[in-house]
Amino acid sequence: MRLPLILALGLALFLTLGIFAERRMAAAAHEMDALLRQVQDELHRGRNKPALALLRRMERRWGQAETAWALITDHHEMDQVHLAIDRADKLITFGSIPEAQAEIASLRFLIGHIPEKESFGLKSVI
Repeated sequence: MRLPLILALGLALFLTLGIFAERRMAAAAHEMDALLRQVQDELHRGRNKPALALLRRMERRWGQAETAWALITDHHEMDQVHLAIDRADKLITFGSIPEAQAEIASLRFLIGHIPEKESFGLKSVI
């Protein structure tokens, strides 16, 4: 009688922690996506310095999220995010705005894709 109860509690705890982690990842991704949208808006307006400041702010936010995400997700995708941030930073710094906008778009996809892929649902299993 004790073993099934312990197993049920363990499963309930595991599922609860999984749902909590999923929601935290989604919230962090949404916050970073909002910052990246602001970067895109600034680049569209031709304001490189504010765009670069926002990108670096997003990079700091990514550094905070990365610690928790590393426990859950594939490290290859996280490396891709780092590379995209570095490329976008250099492209903005050197004034290659169309290329920077393309890099920001790919970065937005990567940031949104990771929590979506790790979500608890049928889509992520198939």
